[in-house]
Amino acid sequence: MNNGVVNKNDSTTARPKQRPTMTDIAQKIGVSQSTVSLVLNQMTGAKVAQATRDKVFAVAAELGYELPRRKTRLPAAPPSAGGARRNMVVYIADEISTSPHPALSIDGARTAAWEHNCLLSVQVTGGDRELEDAIVEATLGNPAVLGVVYATIFTREVELPRALQTGPLACVLLNCTNRLRRRSSVVPGEVGGGFAGAEHLIASGHTRIGFINGEPWMDAARDRLRGYRQALATADLPFDPDLVRDGDWMSGSGFEHATALMQLKRPPTAIFCANDPMALGALEAIKALGLAVPGDVSVLGYDDQEAASHAHPPLTTVLLPNFAMGQWAVERLIEEANGTDGAAGLRHIKMDCPLVQRQSVSERGLIVLAPREEKPLIPAVRKAKKAGIPVILIDRDVDPKLAKVGVDYVTFIGSDFVDQGRRAAEWLVKASKGQGKIVELEGSTGSSPANSRKKGFDDVIAKNTGLKIVASQSGDFSRDKGRQVMQTLLQAHPDVTAVYAHNDEMAIGAISALEAAGKKPGQDVVVVSIDGTRDALTAIASGKMGATVQSSPFFGPIACETARKYAKGEKIPGWVKVEDKFYDKGNAQANMADGY
Repeated sequence: MNNGVVNKNDSTTARPKQRPTMTDIAQKIGVSQSTVSLVLNQMTGAKVAQATRDKVFAVAAELGYELPRRKTRLPAAPPSAGGARRNMVVYIADEISTSPHPALSIDGARTAAWEHNCLLSVQVTGGDRELEDAIVEATLGNPAVLGVVYATIFTREVELPRALQTGPLACVLLNCTNRLRRRSSVVPGEVGGGFAGAEHLIASGHTRIGFINGEPWMDAARDRLRGYRQALATADLPFDPDLVRDGDWMSGSGFEHATALMQLKRPPTAIFCANDPMALGALEAIKALGLAVPGDVSVLGYDDQEAASHAHPPLTTVLLPNFAMGQWAVERLIEEANGTDGAAGLRHIKMDCPLVQRQSVSERGLIVLAPREEKPLIPAVRKAKKAGIPVILIDRDVDPKLAKVGVDYVTFIGSDFVDQGRRAAEWLVKASKGQGKIVELEGSTGSSPANSRKKGFDDVIAKNTGLKIVASQSGDFSRDKGRQVMQTLLQAHPDVTAVYAHNDEMAIGAISALEAAGKKPGQDVVVVSIDGTRDALTAIASGKMGATVQSSPFFGPIACETARKYAKGEKIPGWVKVEDKFYDKGNAQANMADGY
């Protein structure tokens, strides 16, 4: 459309009018839609409590609901040649009884017709071309007919009856198209609907999203799958064909395919179904597996059928705008018949399919745990797994007998503590020329850094007979505790020539104890440690400490990158090793900025 002029083949996306419905009123009050209809239409003989009637009217007013009302003006269409008033809109449908969708489109068409002082006449062909031709012939012979809405039960390309392809009688296509494009049309924007559903799941933190589609030969199924794939591509997520299953629009196929998806080695955390009945089947399958929706798995449907709002939990879904399409088709038909509002051109509309948020989708985050000790990790990891939340551990791993990487948590990001101890020992072997007596200050008893750093160091020392560990005691990773333990051990081993501390804090404490005992750290006693703190680098630069192996604390960028890869569905190793530097007299001063 340009400067108010409609192009001959104007293809546009339109948003459905979000008018409140009787279902909205019923859901808010907690009564059936039939009760609301009885009250609002003031039907006689209905034994509805006055309190309920008052609630219905109050909520209807609150939501802005209005029953269809005739407008005061008559349609501008000129009378027929015989002088008859043209106020009949004929709605020709191939089928209406096998799906709830046509009924909603008819409701929208009836509402729009009545608002414009027209009546809607519905004719059902059952797909019988002979019957369709007879209906068209009778329609053309009726002087009261304003125009025809030609509708189909599922979206497809149609061959219009010859009499409706061209000619003076206005005709608008509803839920179908014609290759000649000689008539205005409205269809649902299914690609956009598929995109909206998948995008919502992705925005909620889901990266493995199952998709249970309808019958693949249907336009709706193809386009909804296209939207799903486009949303994945937009989020830079890989498409996994194992997560896509072809159903038959029935709840049984939703149950069957959801069960199969959840039995995959890497099951999805969310399932997007191409219609609501299959989504309801998926809900039952997930419950049958002992899982919760949305706690363990999120489920999203498509159509917004009335049953979706009454599911347990109420189903988040994508609205198929049948009512709005019916309204638009009749309004456009009247415009073209009346020659008003730029009706000289044709319009080809794809109606938006917006998201309807309820309670079957939960946000899925990712937890990064960085505890001081690993023992408290186990309950936290198990609780997160039960809630369906992936966990990344940093700096402290867990006992593989109690929690399994790749199953209970995603990965461990951290240093190789054994290698740190090995590197410290190898430096000491060279610095001491393989001779000396060593005091080892261990970290917190039972902690993985203490156990691993001891193993790496002790294994190397054991291979060098000139070196001997004369004492080994925990300093609990504390500077003051390290000082106290070193003071005690010096009394028993005054001839010690080297100190290996499991962290820099204990090493600095040991240096204080050595100095208090009249020894010169770095000369009388060599000190090597692990961490790479600023205090340790300063001690190395001053000659009081020999070396330290960095235990990098800079996990943030690595954790973020790992989380990003996980979100994209990339394979994550069970251990993301952090590269640790080594500092001695030759580089400590130059790398002072690395200290923390």
